[in-house]
Amino acid sequence: MIEICCCCSKVNVETLKTLVSEDQLKVGCIENCELHEGKSYGIINGEMVVTEDENAFFEAVKASQL
Repeated sequence: MIEICCCCSKVNVETLKTLVSEDQLKVGCIENCELHEGKSYGIINGEMVVTEDENAFFEAVKASQL
């Protein structure tokens, strides 16, 4: 399961939808906006993942599916 905030996670939701099925994606507030400002972040399989940019976050998503 991937959880991101469409407003604050700095991750393109449409691109993320090409990497994971919609039943494995939850988009909404994850209550971490101020903690990771300027980074791309989300929850991947229950763990907070913070990366420098969305490409690195997408790579983390891909790695989690192996």
